[in-house]
Amino acid sequence: MRRSLSGVPVLGTLVDVVRSSFRRKLATALLLVFLVISIGTVGLYVQVGGLLEENVEQSMTAAAETEANELSEWNERNRLVVRLLSEHPVYEDGDRANVRAYLQTQQEERPDAAIIRAYVIDRRNQTVATSTNPTMERRTVGNPLSWSERFSFRDFDDVQV
Repeated sequence: MRRSLSGVPVLGTLVDVVRSSFRRKLATALLLVFLVISIGTVGLYVQVGGLLEENVEQSMTAAAETEANELSEWNERNRLVVRLLSEHPVYEDGDRANVRAYLQTQQEERPDAAIIRAYVIDRRNQTVATSTNPTMERRTVGNPLSWSERFSFRDFDDVQV
């Protein structure tokens, strides 16, 4: 193998120069060790980077799915509370004092849902007909509601939250 390396003009001269000095042999050996370690480090860096990126993506996806499921459960729980509140017969006679008293009682006594405010909206003129907060009554709703049909309260799907 030495004869084949020394037979190449440029490489042969380089091999002869390295062989002539112990320092050059040591420097060449250290350079080769450094080169091997560098290549190994770069390979390890690339592998760890890929694994870390994949792991972060998986954990972020899992966290987002968990949060979405919690939000969905919260939404369904609140929809159920709104449906149950809206089906009470107190709304049939239209007495605002009775409706307000019912809403305030439900606001205080419902442990399953923290009711902050409750409103009955008159959809004909987009005003608050009755509320747990009497100062809000007869105020115009800021955004027109996009309800296309009147409430009939025949089914759970008849109430929009």
